[in-house]
Amino acid sequence: MLRLAALAAVLLLLTGAEASGAADDPPALDVPAVAAALRTQPLVRTPGATAVLDERAVRSHLTPSARIVLAPPRPLSAKGDDYAEVYAPLSDAADEAHLDLVLVRGTKVQLVGQGTAVPDDLPGARALLGQHDVTEQVVYALDTIRDPHLEDSDDESLRPLRTVAAPAALVRQVVDGLTAHPTWVAPGVPEPVTLRPGPAVRVAVLPLLPRGAPWPDVATPVSARFPGELVVVARGQWVDAAGPRQADADLARDQVLGLYLSPLTERAAPTQNVVRLFLDRYELLGSGVAFGRPRVRPVGVRELFARWAPPVALALAVVVGGGALLRGVAQRRRREREQTRAYREGVADVLARVAALDVALLSSGRPESALAEAAVEQQTARDLLLQAQRDEDPALLDAARDAAEAVDRLLHGAQA
Repeated sequence: MLRLAALAAVLLLLTGAEASGAADDPPALDVPAVAAALRTQPLVRTPGATAVLDERAVRSHLTPSARIVLAPPRPLSAKGDDYAEVYAPLSDAADEAHLDLVLVRGTKVQLVGQGTAVPDDLPGARALLGQHDVTEQVVYALDTIRDPHLEDSDDESLRPLRTVAAPAALVRQVVDGLTAHPTWVAPGVPEPVTLRPGPAVRVAVLPLLPRGAPWPDVATPVSARFPGELVVVARGQWVDAAGPRQADADLARDQVLGLYLSPLTERAAPTQNVVRLFLDRYELLGSGVAFGRPRVRPVGVRELFARWAPPVALALAVVVGGGALLRGVAQRRRREREQTRAYREGVADVLARVAALDVALLSSGRPESALAEAAVEQQTARDLLLQAQRDEDPALLDAARDAAEAVDRLLHGAQA
């Protein structure tokens, strides 16, 4: 079942991150040309669009006012405001022409003005990321135009096909490739892959699976040829894995989807960056420590004094005199209100930094060692922020901010 997720008011920006190759970025979207085409064309495919769909099935769900735009992914090197430059102008053009617009940015499907159509199960996410098939999401968005309260698509023929056993020839090809090198890139993969996995890990990168083809389970039979090692098979932005600690491998994949589904669909995230995120999560889940993170910085003398000085001063004021007590209480309450406001603003600032760095980490082209260190610092920042919110502790918030700044330096520092 697909649901419309609430459209965020502010889009996350990839600020300052070095892309893995700006020259390979998809072409810029010609917004005025698209806005003009909306008046006459129900389906507009722009140069660089990567999404695929069953056009016959989609056209059968079109209403007279419905329009579909297939746009290229947002470039990794983009530093502008995609909402202001793309979304808002196309939304205005659709409103002026009294049209309902379905905008597909990369493989992110948005019913403009209402929300985002997302898969709600793993087969749906796999078709979206590993095949770039947006048919189910586009049809659901079109059906929602007729019925804004729709919760389920009634076209069961659009559901992703089941997983099947991988052809023996494909399994042999992957096994031979991984025997020769721990990272094997199949013919037909358009992007460069320089991934160097750690010990007991082998990674195969395969091309996107054609739309409508059943999904072959490659990882399971290949892993049987490499006992004791984790075999990762990636297509597009989708990762399958089989081997030791299978439950951790499945959970690591689910965590990557939960944290990064929006940027994975909207941006042209390199496959190897997605694999890095998956392997980082897998390693953390097997660390045996609470996420393998550094201990929280202990409260120092200054923080201890700041925490206990106000109540001690209040007790002394009770002894000294009533008038001074009343003035002191009023001043203390003003200070507390100011401190609370400043603390909440600080939480919002650090939260925004951590969210933006999540996207930057996904799309960064920094060396693998820097990415690994940045991923550790990023999780540290997130853990400290959560604890600071729970305990309302400014010292922990400062520590979270320091960790986020460390991530920013690792991702955006001078290239080696």
